[in-house]
Amino acid sequence: MALLSGTAPPDPGLLAALLGWRLIYHGLPGALCLIPLARGPGAPQATTGLVPLAPPPAGTALDRLLHAAPRAEAGLARQGGLFALSDPGTTLPQALARTTPNCLVQISDALSGPEDAVPARLSQAARDAGLIPVLYKAGDATARAARLRGWTAQPLALEAFLDPATFDPRAEGLGQLRRKLRHAEKAGVTVASADPGALPLPDLSALAAAWAAHHGGAERGFSMGRFDPAYVARQQVWIARRGDRPVGFVTFHAGAAERTLDLVRIAPDAPDGTGHALVAAAIRSAAADGIPRLSLAGLPHPRLAARLERLRLPAPGAGLAQFKRAFAPDWETLWIAAPGWPALALAAAEIARAVHNPDPLPVLLRNAPAASPDARAHPADAVRPDTPDAAHTPRAA
Repeated sequence: MALLSGTAPPDPGLLAALLGWRLIYHGLPGALCLIPLARGPGAPQATTGLVPLAPPPAGTALDRLLHAAPRAEAGLARQGGLFALSDPGTTLPQALARTTPNCLVQISDALSGPEDAVPARLSQAARDAGLIPVLYKAGDATARAARLRGWTAQPLALEAFLDPATFDPRAEGLGQLRRKLRHAEKAGVTVASADPGALPLPDLSALAAAWAAHHGGAERGFSMGRFDPAYVARQQVWIARRGDRPVGFVTFHAGAAERTLDLVRIAPDAPDGTGHALVAAAIRSAAADGIPRLSLAGLPHPRLAARLERLRLPAPGAGLAQFKRAFAPDWETLWIAAPGWPALALAAAEIARAVHNPDPLPVLLRNAPAASPDARAHPADAVRPDTPDAAHTPRAA
């Protein structure tokens, strides 16, 4: 009021305008807010749990749940940094998720339970956390359930998979694979599985570092595994050697019904066909173990790849696609879905940033002892919030 005029009293009309502005801008919204405040919160409602996941020690209930999941990629939880989505009254997670600045992103399908319950569970958890619910790398059934709720779904990737029992490198259409395997054999490349308890970690670390330096200096993250000794020790590992020198390795998530290719780390000067020889050995092992499905992971869907090309954005190169197609796999569409186009566009941008600029790896449970019978009896010990209210503050967690 002192600034409205100098020594003379303020103009009455100006004061009336100021008072009217205050009533409209502050008083009216404040009065409207009294309506929900008067109604009160109503009856307490059960909310979906969202808590950070610690990498589970071997033998715990959570570790067994990951092993039994429909998709072996659930083993990504052993690297840490994920959240558990749980239904009210349950202790084990029904799905795995990550957060971005504005989104709660469920990775892949549910660990257990019907697919049509996924969008509702995810929506509730995202609402509790103040985030946008997003499905990422979801299968057809989960994407269909999201569309029935009115979400927007778009094809994200094509996942390559095959049946190890029927796979035969001598079959028609696998001529390129046979040539690659012959090149590796002539170069003296041999492949053997590695004992998880006796991994040559210095050799694997050196190969991972050389691979990263050759590919821009950093590994991608978010839904992709990154090299870490404790993480790799929980996977199935095949190592290629030329003489006594390791020239490459691959790791697979190992589930009860599926094995999924995770890390492929080949030395820049490895002989041609080294990667093909590693994967071929893993396929033979899966067939011997009676595993019905082996996944070579995914490639960007052609529609997505075309959009990235138009926008001049980076996408996996043709070499990766050629490598996977050499095994003549079948293909399955994976989806990304969110409640509407604006949410989907925001989620895609934030996920892309998280893939190319991942957060540092969390400290893992290195040399964790085998779980005791008591630990198996209390699976909730494997799911822990970092803070008392971590379920409601995923950003802080």
